[in-house]
Amino acid sequence: MLQIHLSMKSIFLIALVFFSGFSFVQKKSTDKVLQQKTNANDASNPNILLNKGFDAYKLKNYEVARQLWEQAANSDIIVPNKFRAMDELGNMYSRGEGVAKDDAKALDWYTKGGRGAPGKVPGNLNAAKSAGTLYENGYGAKQDFAKALEWYKTAKQLGNKYVDADIARISKKIKGGGRR
Repeated sequence: MLQIHLSMKSIFLIALVFFSGFSFVQKKSTDKVLQQKTNANDASNPNILLNKGFDAYKLKNYEVARQLWEQAANSDIIVPNKFRAMDELGNMYSRGEGVAKDDAKALDWYTKGGRGAPGKVPGNLNAAKSAGTLYENGYGAKQDFAKALEWYKTAKQLGNKYVDADIARISKKIKGGGRR
């Protein structure tokens, strides 16, 4: 019977080779997610682009996420996820993720996303609320309670259940002559 005697050094080398291979496989799968080729139908479909953007975002590849969400936002296909992509772009600029923090660009994306395509597809309820928040606090534009109230009401109409307190607060500021 053959006995195998492994030294600690041998065990360490075997483990190193195994885990190096595992890391390589994991890196290849990450690269595969980010580098998947899009066919002609996918290249302009906001639904597919939004989801691929989320895949890249989860991997902290903000540049790829931004590019995919911009493609979705600029697509000629009018679906709700086109406006969700605009909300995600607003979030990136608001937080400075993968881009320079820029409240004016965030506000621009939020208002586009919150507006939607009138008569075709409603806007994104989160984008509308975020636009209200930026106007209320004077980020990205001059503080404007009337516009903040308008965006909060739009968010409520779109189904955002968490804006009632915002609407009440802004209404009180407007009636009380709060600073503009």
